[in-house]
Amino acid sequence: MAAEQADLWFSFVRAHRWMIREIERRLAAADLPPYAWYDALWGLESGPGGTRRMHELADVLAIERYNLTRLVDRLEREGLVTRARSAEDGRAAFASITKEGRALRRKMWKVYETAVTNCSCPGSVAPNGTCSPKRWTTPRRTPSGRWRRAAPASGPPPATP
Repeated sequence: MAAEQADLWFSFVRAHRWMIREIERRLAAADLPPYAWYDALWGLESGPGGTRRMHELADVLAIERYNLTRLVDRLEREGLVTRARSAEDGRAAFASITKEGRALRRKMWKVYETAVTNCSCPGSVAPNGTCSPKRWTTPRRTPSGRWRRAAPASGPPPATP
């Protein structure tokens, strides 16, 4: 991978990681569940009839099935999803979002959407300084070609022209 491609890739990964952390922070401040809950609820709601096979949901969310099982266990205990076995194939498990799950996902979306809107474009900074581009850092190569450590990221790296 060429240096420019690596810089672009690492900038993307850092920006994504930072954005998820910012969404997590804002959800917690609003006394809402974590981002993973939103992701799972949306994965179900966006499926046909609000239902997906568990393995399909794992693929949609790009997470391991054992992690998904634990997450769906928590959501089911909260009454946000239900699970059922297939009548035709007892091995197949389905998860479905409930009315309460849809309501919570919509409530979480308001916080999520605001975070993305406020933080995805430089210049759209809240008065309290959240998402300030001045705090963005990116890793840089030294003259010898080695990577220099960047300061801990508190914002996504700026786009390179």
